[in-house]
Amino acid sequence: MPTRTESENRTSRRIRAVRFCALAAALVCGAGLAAYGIFALRAGRTNAELGKIYRAAPAVSAAAPVSARETRGETRTRDYVPVTPPPEGAEEIKEGPGTVPPATQVPRVTAEPAGERLKPGYYPGNPYLAVSPRFKALREKNGDIVGWLTVDGLIDTAVVQRDNAFYLTHDALGNRNINGAVFLEETIDLRTAPRTLILYGHNMKSGAMFACLRRYEDPAFYRANPFIRMDTLYEDGLYAVAAVAVISDKEGTGARVDLSRLCSSVTSWRREEIEKLMALSVFTRTVDAEPGDRLLLLITCAGDGDERRVVLARMLRRGETEADMARLVFLAERKDK
Repeated sequence: MPTRTESENRTSRRIRAVRFCALAAALVCGAGLAAYGIFALRAGRTNAELGKIYRAAPAVSAAAPVSARETRGETRTRDYVPVTPPPEGAEEIKEGPGTVPPATQVPRVTAEPAGERLKPGYYPGNPYLAVSPRFKALREKNGDIVGWLTVDGLIDTAVVQRDNAFYLTHDALGNRNINGAVFLEETIDLRTAPRTLILYGHNMKSGAMFACLRRYEDPAFYRANPFIRMDTLYEDGLYAVAAVAVISDKEGTGARVDLSRLCSSVTSWRREEIEKLMALSVFTRTVDAEPGDRLLLLITCAGDGDERRVVLARMLRRGETEADMARLVFLAERKDK
């Protein structure tokens, strides 16, 4: 029979062991949070550095015309390569606390139905694909930079394009960073003036990157921020938000939206998927969207692995003004009210 002293000693050892384990766990957790904070600071510095360059250079309207030789495409690829492989031996970062990876698997279209198709796109103000001076300056820092995304008070960041994996774990300068970067769907070629732009970003639990898209579900925020600016190598674009929805990537679900069809030129496909997004939107009485519109989709994960939060916007049409769109958005209401 153990004495009282032996029992107390045994209990004391157990308590010390538990305390030691708790301290070790706290140190590990603290180290992870510290690393996470360091990555966030680095991402902020990168964004600030690129932002200064972006705002210092002239806009796309001031871009110098390209030569006839460049117009024929003989040297154009020096300015823009839509997909480049990651550098050999590039180190990837595993997902850590505070991150949810964006859904970045747009299925490829294998066969298109017969029917009406949109005409090939072009840039009315830039038919020869002159690269804006400010993007030339940015691309001296990183040749993967292809755009700049701005939502007042929410997002102000470079947009990159390589494949749909590298920038999950690297910032807009190509440095390792768990916050990743906002990047353009790898299959989209800006030289074709595509009808749909799809951008991905992490859903950070800190609220950074595209986690802030959930704020668009608040009517007050939506009315105050109805516009998204997406400037690219070849044009400046202003888009009005038309739908805010959570969709599914799973076949057979009512919330499924086929993003590949939105990237297609088939009018019926585009109309069908736009109507699905509008039906799934949390809002009624918003800006409309048609198959022939230039579309912008901001996408991140929401909930489980099959769900995506999507903000759909369309470029302002000829003759439309920001005041016109603001009046429409002022009438928007949540469907669940």
